[in-house]
Amino acid sequence: GLGSIGNIHYAQGNYPKALEYFQKGLAIDEELDNKEGISSALNSIGLIYSGKGNYPEALQSYFACLKTFEEIGDKNSIATIYTNIGLVYTKQENFPEALKNQMAAVKIFEETGNKKGMVSAYNNIGMAYTDQGIYLDKALENYFASVKLCEELGDKNNLANAYGNIGLVYRKQGKYSEAMKYYSSSLKLREEIGSKDGL
Repeated sequence: GLGSIGNIHYAQGNYPKALEYFQKGLAIDEELDNKEGISSALNSIGLIYSGKGNYPEALQSYFACLKTFEEIGDKNSIATIYTNIGLVYTKQENFPEALKNQMAAVKIFEETGNKKGMVSAYNNIGMAYTDQGIYLDKALENYFASVKLCEELGDKNNLANAYGNIGLVYRKQGKYSEAMKYYSSSLKLREEIGSKDGL
C-alpha cells in the first residue's frame, strides 16, 4: 500500500513525497509490530536521506533497520544494510568505518553463498580504497574479485562497472595503457547491454 506508493514517488525522483509515504507506512507497521514492513520502510527512508546527502539521518534509519533485521534473523538483508551503511561512511570519507561495514557484508554473503551480494560489497570496498586514494592495489584486488564473480554470474552490467572502476584505478596509478584497456572493455559491454548512463 503506502510503501508501493512511496516506491513510485521514489522512482519518479519525488523524494519528499516518497519520504512522506514511507514514514506513514513505518508508523502503521510499528503499530502492528510488522518487523518486515518496519525494516523495509527504514531501509527506504535511509536510501532517501543518503541520496539527499543527509548522512546522519540515513545512518540513524539504517542502524534501526539493521536492529530489526537482526531480530528477524534475515542474514542477507543484514549484509545488504551493512553495504548501505558502508556507502554512507564512504560518502562521509570515514574510510575505516566504510571498510569495516563492507567487509562485514562480504563475510555474511560468503556464508549465505550470495554471489550477487558479494559483487556489490567487493565493488564498494574497492570504491572506499579508491576514494581514499591510498591502498590502490587493495582496490584492484577487490575489483578483480568482483570481476570473477560477475563472469560466473554472467552479470554484464556489474562487470562493466568493475571494468570502469579498474580503469579509474590504473589511471590514478599513471598506468594509462592498462586504464584504456579496461575503459574500452567497459565501453564495449555497455554498448552490448544498451546502458546509456554508463556510456
